[in-house]
Amino acid sequence: MSRAEVSSRRILPPEWDGRASFTIPEAGEICGLSRGSAYAAAKAGQLPVVWIGRRGIVPRAALEAMLDVVPVTQPSESAAT
Repeated sequence: MSRAEVSSRRILPPEWDGRASFTIPEAGEICGLSRGSAYAAAKAGQLPVVWIGRRGIVPRAALEAMLDVVPVTQPSESAAT
């Protein structure tokens, strides 16, 4: 896949276009988490949050990078033998 294809690939749904950052509950919604789970993930460092005072902001670029992880495939059992 070329660099242009990677950069043009849509990670987030179109309703989030035009946003440079998200609140923690919005990032949780994008990830399919409840509000409480999103805050727990932020506190645990599992969401890419920038803290400004008590307000947590999730930068779009960091969230897209986190969501753009290519899954690792497990080797098949037949390949191991």
